[in-house]
Amino acid sequence: MKDWFFTFRNTIILCLVIQGLFAQEPPTNTIDTVQSAEVFLEEYTDEFQEAFFEGLKQKAIQNYDRAINYFLQCKRIEANNASVDHELAKIHLLRRAYSEAASYAKDAVVAEPDNYWYLYTYITTKEQLFFDLDEMKQTIPFDRLELRKSLALIFFQKKKYQEASNILAKLSPSPFTKKLNQSIQDSIIATSTKTTSSTTITPNTKEEDLLNDFKSQLSELLRIQKYQSVKVLASEAIESYPLQAIFYRFKGAALLGMGEPQEAISILKEGLDYLFDNNSLANAFYKTLGEAYTTLGDDGEAKKYFSKVKGGS
Repeated sequence: MKDWFFTFRNTIILCLVIQGLFAQEPPTNTIDTVQSAEVFLEEYTDEFQEAFFEGLKQKAIQNYDRAINYFLQCKRIEANNASVDHELAKIHLLRRAYSEAASYAKDAVVAEPDNYWYLYTYITTKEQLFFDLDEMKQTIPFDRLELRKSLALIFFQKKKYQEASNILAKLSPSPFTKKLNQSIQDSIIATSTKTTSSTTITPNTKEEDLLNDFKSQLSELLRIQKYQSVKVLASEAIESYPLQAIFYRFKGAALLGMGEPQEAISILKEGLDYLFDNNSLANAFYKTLGEAYTTLGDDGEAKKYFSKVKGGS
């Protein structure tokens, strides 16, 4: 909680300083701007935090109207907070209020175009309405490379293989484009032949050796609780192999071991999207998620993930 508070605090201060600079205030006024930010935080930060987390709580127990009210309260305090817009988008999506969901989701993407999950929610809402990619390109920062990479991956996950290929065709060749293109082709073949073969990438021998090397090193480092080393190495592995779920699990376990359960949950949930018929790995994900939620004191979510573990493994 303290890390979140200070991150939020510093972000607010930075935003206010930037606003002051862009408002063409003389440089000597920068200190006054920071002091004003401190006053702002003293007055509003606790209220924002309380409203935000109460909104999350009400959403979790499906009190959507109350959750919306709490997040609107957050918007009155911090009008352009992308996290608030994203939460409002998700709630309206759950309520099947698709137009409202799309509006909030778009605002979140525009504010933070490199955030994968904001874009995922936006695409999900647009699917419920009239989906026009050309029209959508005009409303979001489509020129950003990370956004286009995320969009290709989202289309792949949603089995929109042609759309994903079209996006990739306009990106410069990279390990990411190579692996995602191969995964798309594997999926198309599997679909056309009506088989249940895995859609994970089939690496060549050199790549397979490197993958196994990553896995063995990470397993040993995790066993001896070298969490910082696991975090760094797993991050490198994710960069090279973004579709390999196991590396997200290693990083999540490391973050949990370092006392960062919320960050662990975030990376683990991201990795869940890349699980393909691997019950053992799925169990590892669910156990680690359960442990992370237990650390946070969220027994309900912990129980939910522990209950997903199959075969008692």
